[in-house]
Amino acid sequence: MSKSTDKRQQHIHEPAAAPRSKWLFPALLVGLVLAFIGIVFALIQSNQQAPYIAEVTGRPSAAIDRTAFDYGDVVNNSWVETTFHVTNVGDQDLVILGEPLVEVVEGCCPPQTTLSQRVLAPGEAATVNMRFSMHAGMDGPHEFRVHVVTTDPENPEQQVVVRSNWLPA
Repeated sequence: MSKSTDKRQQHIHEPAAAPRSKWLFPALLVGLVLAFIGIVFALIQSNQQAPYIAEVTGRPSAAIDRTAFDYGDVVNNSWVETTFHVTNVGDQDLVILGEPLVEVVEGCCPPQTTLSQRVLAPGEAATVNMRFSMHAGMDGPHEFRVHVVTTDPENPEQQVVVRSNWLPA
């Protein structure tokens, strides 16, 4: 064999470029890691709430979201459920003193209330719930006033009025 033939054969056997499949797995892995980091970052951002800005400064302050309910005519042996919220719009803790008290203005049989929590940090809300029903002999108009007493120094007692007119079944 001549020297020129040996050189040509050497050039023919040069190393080939690395196949694309060799880089496919690492590229996919990097892509998945970046996607995971992006999803985690988006979830963290969506769970962050805007900071609470108090409506009243220097004290607790109670705000009730709804102060009157009128259920109109209700058939005896039906259930009526009243729910409202007391929110602390101040910048100091608000305490609800005792269970909200139900006063009978007209009718009979004051229902009981339930309270979700007594101490409200600034921006927190408590739920007050009252569920009641009337039966035969308790027909006619009913009016209750729910008294909510708190440590709000400017407005320590607030009322919610609940009206209904019960009809025979």
